[in-house]
Amino acid sequence: GLLRNLTRNVIGVTGFTLQSKTSNLELRSFLENSWKDYCSRVGGFVTLDERTSARDLDILILRSLVIDGEAFVRRTFDPTSKYGWRYEVIDSLQIDPLYTVENVGNGHRIFMGVELDERGREVAYYYRPTVDEVYYTGNRERLDAANILHLYRKEFPAQIRGISMLAGSVLNLRQLDDYRTAELVHARGGSAIMGVWE
Repeated sequence: GLLRNLTRNVIGVTGFTLQSKTSNLELRSFLENSWKDYCSRVGGFVTLDERTSARDLDILILRSLVIDGEAFVRRTFDPTSKYGWRYEVIDSLQIDPLYTVENVGNGHRIFMGVELDERGREVAYYYRPTVDEVYYTGNRERLDAANILHLYRKEFPAQIRGISMLAGSVLNLRQLDDYRTAELVHARGGSAIMGVWE
């Protein structure tokens, strides 16, 4: 439904493409072919695991933005890659939302896993890898903000973490689910009533 439509309308079937505007045809061809090579799944240049195409990475980021309200993308320089930088999407629940410290020194504070300086700029993110697919169980690691892209739409001035686009509909969906359950119970009860006429 929603996620498939967003993927089709925002990212498209082939993903984002590069169209060079240079008048140098040889340079234009080189740039556009390099972009295709970089973005392909076959080359494995985009992500840290070397298995994801640029389009698949973009879809994962878009899904994270819609479902979680934010996306964390770690960038790592790989000297063995001919394009240098590789990316990895981090599950937003792995940036520990339960970790808050009012004063860590130097005017810094940590709120919901995000370390902020005295001016409110992101300095670091506190990451907890999942252990056996259970959140908040791994040892907390401090990730330098210079290597993390934190993508979210700021809805109010002091906002530090993203808010899911689906948050407003969750209560309505829960009520709809409860209503459907009540209808099924009523239908089952009604079908169990029988009468005998003699």
